[in-house]
Amino acid sequence: NLSRSAFTQTEEWLVLQRDVLKFAPDAVALFFYPPNDINDMSQETAFDPLRPFCHLSSSGKLFVDTSFNKSFKFKLKSAIQHFKAHSLLVSFLTERYTLFDSNLRARKLFGKVQKTNPTLQGYLTLCTSAPDPLFLKNYELSKFLIRRMASLLKEKKKDLLLVSIDLPAYLPEVEEQYKKIDSTFNPNFFDEDLQKLAQSLNIPFLGLQKIFREEYRRNPNPLHWEKPQQRRYEQFGTHAGHWNERGHQVVAQAFLNELIKWLSKENVIISTD
Repeated sequence: NLSRSAFTQTEEWLVLQRDVLKFAPDAVALFFYPPNDINDMSQETAFDPLRPFCHLSSSGKLFVDTSFNKSFKFKLKSAIQHFKAHSLLVSFLTERYTLFDSNLRARKLFGKVQKTNPTLQGYLTLCTSAPDPLFLKNYELSKFLIRRMASLLKEKKKDLLLVSIDLPAYLPEVEEQYKKIDSTFNPNFFDEDLQKLAQSLNIPFLGLQKIFREEYRRNPNPLHWEKPQQRRYEQFGTHAGHWNERGHQVVAQAFLNELIKWLSKENVIISTD
C-alpha cells in the first residue's frame, strides 16, 4: 500500500497502475483483509465514504467513481493535510477525529442490526450457508479486481503473491462463539476460497488463518494487541488490534517460507547466509 492506510482493492488497483509499476518490482504482494477490504468496497457499507469506489456494469465494464473529491468534507481534509504533515498535534487531532467519525458512521450503519439481530452480520455471513447479498457483491468485486491486478502484472511479466490475513475466529473460543450463532460458520472460508482464486490465476497464495490457529494451539499467547475498550463493530470491519511482536514474527516466517518456495520455482539462487 506504499505506506498508505485503509486501502481496499479499489485503491490497490489504482495505485498499482499509477505508482507501483514505476518502481519496476519483481513481484507484488497483496494482503487481503476480509473485514474492511469487503466492507469498504461499497458506499453503502464503507465506514469512510471519502474514497474512490469501483462499479461493474451489466456488461462487465469497470467504472471508478471519484466524486468524493468534489465534496466539501474532502476539500477541507485536503486543506488540513499540509498542517498534518508538519505538526504532530494536528496529526494526532485529525486521527482522533477520523476514528470518532468512522465509529459514528459504524453506529449509524450497523448499530441497530447488532442489537436486534442475533445472527452473524457483515463479512462473517460469507463464511456461512447464508451470505449477505450486499457483502457477497462487495467480495465478488474484490476478487474481480484481484484478477485484474494479476492479469496486469502478468502482462508486465511480474508476479502477484496473494495473502489472506487471519480473522478473529482463529481463536477456538471465537470460532465456538460464532458457531453457536450459526452452525454453518467456517472459520477457514477465506483461506479456502482465495486459495481457489489463486490457483485459477496460477499465482502463489499464503493463508494466515490456519497458520495463526496452529501457532495459537502450540503457544496460547496473544498474537494481536489487546482490544480497545470501545465498541469495535467486529462483524463489520475490525479486529482485536493489529499483530503484536509475536504476530509479526509468525507472519514474517510464513511469508519468508512462501517466498523461498516461489523463488525456488523461479530458479532463483537462494543464499541462507
